[in-house]
Amino acid sequence: MHNHEKRNVIADCPACAAAMSGGSGESGARPVSLARNRNALRTAAAGVLFAAGAAVENFTSAPRLVSVAIYAATLIVAGAPVFLGGAKSIRARSLDMNALMSVSITGAVLIGAWEEGAMVVLLFSIAEMIEEYTVSKANRSVEAMLELTPETALIKTSGGERETPVSQIRPGDVAIVRPGDRIPVDGVVSAGSTTVNQSAVTGESVPVAKLPGDMVFAGTINVDGAVEIEATKASGETMIARIRKMVEEARQRKAPAQALIDRFARVYTPAAVGAAAVVAVAPVAFFGEPFEKWFYRALVMLVIACPCALVISTPVAIVAALGAAARGGVLVRGGAHLEAIGRARAFAFDKTGTLTRGKLRVSAIAPMGGHSETEALAAAASLNRRSEHHIASAILEKARDSGLTPPEAEDFKAVRGRGVSGLIGAERFFAGNLAFIAENGVPATGLERAIKDLESEGATVIAVASASETIGLIAIEDEPRAEAAEALREIRRAGAREIVMLTGDNLSAALRVADAVGVDSFGAGLLPDEKLDAVRRLKERRGVVAMVGDGVNDAPALAEATIGIAMGAAGSDAAIESADVALVSDDIARIPFLMRLGAGTISVIKQNIAFAIALKASFLVAAAFGAATLWMAVFADTGASIIVVLNSVRLARAGAAARRRTARPA
Repeated sequence: MHNHEKRNVIADCPACAAAMSGGSGESGARPVSLARNRNALRTAAAGVLFAAGAAVENFTSAPRLVSVAIYAATLIVAGAPVFLGGAKSIRARSLDMNALMSVSITGAVLIGAWEEGAMVVLLFSIAEMIEEYTVSKANRSVEAMLELTPETALIKTSGGERETPVSQIRPGDVAIVRPGDRIPVDGVVSAGSTTVNQSAVTGESVPVAKLPGDMVFAGTINVDGAVEIEATKASGETMIARIRKMVEEARQRKAPAQALIDRFARVYTPAAVGAAAVVAVAPVAFFGEPFEKWFYRALVMLVIACPCALVISTPVAIVAALGAAARGGVLVRGGAHLEAIGRARAFAFDKTGTLTRGKLRVSAIAPMGGHSETEALAAAASLNRRSEHHIASAILEKARDSGLTPPEAEDFKAVRGRGVSGLIGAERFFAGNLAFIAENGVPATGLERAIKDLESEGATVIAVASASETIGLIAIEDEPRAEAAEALREIRRAGAREIVMLTGDNLSAALRVADAVGVDSFGAGLLPDEKLDAVRRLKERRGVVAMVGDGVNDAPALAEATIGIAMGAAGSDAAIESADVALVSDDIARIPFLMRLGAGTISVIKQNIAFAIALKASFLVAAAFGAATLWMAVFADTGASIIVVLNSVRLARAGAAARRRTARPA
């Protein structure tokens, strides 16, 4: 929606604007707080003036002019922001709540209803203050979660310890973190051991033990041990920074229901104003009815006409749900994805690092052609030093454990889903699957049988070869995640009708994991484009499809799926950037929680819309027949907005409850 169109309904309503923007944001928090304090003082002063006017009118014999003057002062004090906002709105040729209220209050004054005009503006000011508070409270819960990283950190240097701004920390710096302190960086424990409360970032229910080599996140709390942490990311690239970025981006994206409501509001408000004009004129012009009577009814209709509750029915629910998801260790890029996950009926899972631990290990090395295990491992390690694949990590770890420090291969090349190559010395070497070795002209006689023997035990096999011969086979194994089978059962209970596994691994390895976790079907030996095609076919059958993956080779399938879900902590940057949802803790047990939260969000949005429309319609009819007053109209509009906000905030509590049900001790 363009800015001038958005003004149509929310331009100068603080609560509506806060809801639509998702909060004030970091830079705007202080001005909003100051504005709220000014509004409270203004409302209190207007309340005192109105009480004084009522007392003078009802309990003294002072001339009517005295009470009118006091009511006029009430109108000025409480109504100044309304009239200013209304004037801006009218100049912009739009109709917002302030414009409609300004016309209604002016009309009340013109027919001599000073007391009612003053009461209306006072009630409106009180209701706006309450509504603004409830919206900002929902948004502050998200902001508080994001403001977790300390401003400074104790950095270990060659000259001792130095207090350093977190913004200046770079990868490789070592931070000293004492018990009770917040961890300032994303990194790995380099010395010491402790337990870390990382619920604010990952949603895990209990503190997690951390030993040297384990990953930790900025913003989490070091519970009971002094540790040294080597930073792996700069402050702007940490997981908590990514959470902030994704939540802020999500707030700017309109959900489908929100876009629909915006379009409806642009038609509804002028139509309601037109109806009020007909009510004011038609009975007088055609039936000789009293002007004052029908003019008053038209004023009531104008107050009711603003679709404030309708406009905020969706964004407040989305913001509350996004906050609940983030606190549960799930980052969602926008309301559209949150709605979609609630409707997902099919899931496609990558295998390695998603349904399995992703902690691969070299289980066997089979040298060939008279070469040794050491030669095959050293060549594979040289080729994989620049690769980010899980298999590369397993090979490099095995090389380190074997005391090997091979040089990095030059002229490195990687072919997704197939293998890598590079120059070691003056000779080109290859490491990959059988097809990759064969297509590079390496003799493959006898390889197929040897590879099948290793694969029959559920291993993934990498062939290592020079340009002239294969020098060895390396078998890699992985284990299914302990929680995977139960997580898939919960996903089915949450509404999934079909779950498939898509992997580039061989048939035997895929079959072993598929049986262990209980998928409906699987595809093995798939290249990235074949995974994408499999997701596309699943969409044709099931409609809304979620793809869960973590590797670079999953990025095309993640982008093709209706909802792409990336394993956030261990997932590659490419996978996370291609995905709509990131699981911060790499815990697929969060997916059913997110599905229920998405379905709950859709339900709350429908409730909000139905309630707002029903209430508006009933009061518009009541106003047309003279059964509603101006102050009742104020309650109908702002009261509906408050109820919509409170109903939406339930999502935060429901999300917390669902998170507790799905959380598992670490």
